[in-house]
Amino acid sequence: MLTYHISQLDQTKQLTWDNLSATCDEVICLVGSAGRGKTTQLLELAIDHSSQGKDVLVFTLESSEEQMLQRLQSLQPSQPMPGKIKIKQLMIGTGLGTIQDYLEAAELKGELPNSVIIDYYNVMDLSNPADLDDLCTEFNIFVATAINQSQHHLT
Repeated sequence: MLTYHISQLDQTKQLTWDNLSATCDEVICLVGSAGRGKTTQLLELAIDHSSQGKDVLVFTLESSEEQMLQRLQSLQPSQPMPGKIKIKQLMIGTGLGTIQDYLEAAELKGELPNSVIIDYYNVMDLSNPADLDDLCTEFNIFVATAINQSQHHLT
């Protein structure tokens, strides 16, 4: 898991997978205090991949799909994106197996996204945060998430 503190990121530039040196074998995790822009940065990553013609699936655990869609629309350029961004709300406490099942079903339908955003991983039921790395390797996708600094207990 590659961890970036939100205060270390250049807030004047859009966050992209390339400027984080992201690969499909490690999760990108943004860490910062509440209200510091972690969700916005995650959505900018979604927009970055969509602008490259890649499909993105955003799992939201704290906000509704409608709230996330509104935030996304406020960040997106007015022209259509070549890739799709889909938002799926999950319950707080959702386990990794639920996300894996969702991705397996998408794969069977030929709709596996190129990247997955999880907002936030710390409200999931995970015994080991490093288990998120398995999503990258199992499905060969980019994965990004965030965590509040006060709850930063990565192993």
